[in-house]
Amino acid sequence: QAELIVTTEDGSYGSSLALNFSGGSGTGSVTYSVSNGTATGCAIASGLLTATSAGTCIVTATKATDGNYNSVSSVATALTFNKALQGNLSLTPTSGSFGTAITLAVTGNSGLGVVSLTTSDGTATGCSLSGSSLSSTSSGTCYVVVSVDSDANYLAATATFTVTFAKIAQATITVTSTSTTFGQSLTLTYTGGSGTGDFVWSVANGTASGCSIASGVLTS
Repeated sequence: QAELIVTTEDGSYGSSLALNFSGGSGTGSVTYSVSNGTATGCAIASGLLTATSAGTCIVTATKATDGNYNSVSSVATALTFNKALQGNLSLTPTSGSFGTAITLAVTGNSGLGVVSLTTSDGTATGCSLSGSSLSSTSSGTCYVVVSVDSDANYLAATATFTVTFAKIAQATITVTSTSTTFGQSLTLTYTGGSGTGDFVWSVANGTASGCSIASGVLTS
């Protein structure tokens, strides 16, 4: 017979390869045999080659004899299952509240590659990680980079996510200067509140008239 050649192209781990050939002569049927190369679990079923790891499988095609031609086999051909891409990486949650650390979880990665997290400031300041716990020293956004190392079957991958720390409600404000004698001014004081925002007083007449505030001092 004419030379028989396995023509299947390489593929990726996790997929199957449809076996093809060229050459040969006559009407004899073509069968395939396989053995492990650097891959493990190489097998053929219904003309499809699979493996349980990345690497090479050694495939030989044989075209049977018929009324006019003797059988012929191809040379043993190494077909490669290349390392596959990682799955679509996902990071959750991507939002929380200032003052409360966010425990991050990574999903979508494939294989056994080590997963690591790094962070940098976006609009927030002081973004930092302790293990998978993300915190910041202000509200705003932190950038988190998820990195997955390569392993025997999957390529390395990275993805960047934005995590938001939302502003939170201030502590309750209480006016602590509440009475004085008519004709005397009252220096206004308070407790509570949070953060560094400016404190501004406003006043309206109750049963008194002419209520006004100047430089934090109440008069009527």
